[in-house]
Amino acid sequence: MNPLDSKYLLAIAAIAAAVIVVAFLVNRHASAARSADPSPAQAAAPPSLGKLPLPLEPTASTTVDEVDVCGYGRVEGSASEEIETTAQTAAERFLGRFAAKLAASPNEHEAALGVFLDPWILQGIRDEYLQDHPKCNDSQSCQQYASDLAERKTEEIGDAVVKSASGTRDPRLYALALQACGTAFGNAFGGRSWAACSLLSVARWAELEPDNGVPWLLVALRANDAAARDQAVYHASTAKRFDAYFPNFAGMLQWPEIRAEAPQIRWAIADELFAMELGRPVLSYGPFLQFCNYPAVADATRIGTCGDLANLLLTQDRTLMGFGTAVRLAQSADWPRDKVDALRDEKEAVYKAAQGGVAAQKPSKAVSDCEDLARLERWSADYAELGQLGVARRLVESTSRKPGQPAPTPSNQVREGK
Repeated sequence: MNPLDSKYLLAIAAIAAAVIVVAFLVNRHASAARSADPSPAQAAAPPSLGKLPLPLEPTASTTVDEVDVCGYGRVEGSASEEIETTAQTAAERFLGRFAAKLAASPNEHEAALGVFLDPWILQGIRDEYLQDHPKCNDSQSCQQYASDLAERKTEEIGDAVVKSASGTRDPRLYALALQACGTAFGNAFGGRSWAACSLLSVARWAELEPDNGVPWLLVALRANDAAARDQAVYHASTAKRFDAYFPNFAGMLQWPEIRAEAPQIRWAIADELFAMELGRPVLSYGPFLQFCNYPAVADATRIGTCGDLANLLLTQDRTLMGFGTAVRLAQSADWPRDKVDALRDEKEAVYKAAQGGVAAQKPSKAVSDCEDLARLERWSADYAELGQLGVARRLVESTSRKPGQPAPTPSNQVREGK
């Protein structure tokens, strides 16, 4: 058995992030199709994006300078850029209102999710003030006041949500607050350090949810000595679940409020939400790998623990990084060679599928902008349901299946090492 290389973690993390990039399926700014047969959805006029002198019906002529824009039909390239700019502005205003509404929701989980969107909350509060005070647009000092007011109110909203979560017994709510603060996973979201963040700790999360392996992994990451780290790893190995409660920003594309917006606004909202998705933290599995590293794992008492960790990640973790880590742990736990080889083969297949996701999913012929958007929204629904690993596995199945062959039924059986 070879020692575990720390660079392995970085490689897995990069691939885990890449699955979201490749599964975006469409390069928004370069994939405008040139289909000569527009769908009915193309010809339908969307809700107003502003007074643009653009045709709402597909034109009969086709030129190399025309592109297919969902809701508008075929338009000249320069006009499509104007549509995109107008849609981006509309999307930002929508997100400002949407985030402020979330943060003020009586539903604590929605309020905690709203805190992640604090730049949009700030913009929403500022826009609302300027709309209520139209003369403010003519005064630089008044606009500065609006910005300062929005900053202060956003700070108050975030601090109140985090403070409320600090006293909860709801582990999901507590985990969301930890992430918003950057306390647990690093400040990956570029968020603020709310005053109430000092009230939170990963140790408290582990107390609230002792059967979840994630908080114990985080406790192990912060352990001051090897004994404390190993104790936390033992706790994780007995867990029944492994859930970090990461916000599913891609899945938000399915929310009714967003689905109700015009197609081009949904495209712009998708750009923003995918940026948030890519900024999500990535768990470090270092303590598990260190615990099971050669030659430490030569201690027979550790082999069972490493096998339990492998099973935990194989059955509960929905990320590529977790799956890759599980394969290494299975090897360390001295699982039968044929089982480890099968896991390695599957790992290589899902990584390859993730990296080649666009090519695997792209249709063989040009499609309309509306079809591209529909494809992206179907993918977001799959991602919300299946996670990174599930989406990659589905890609493997779709590319390896023969025409007419039914999709295999997913299996959730525990993979025993021996």
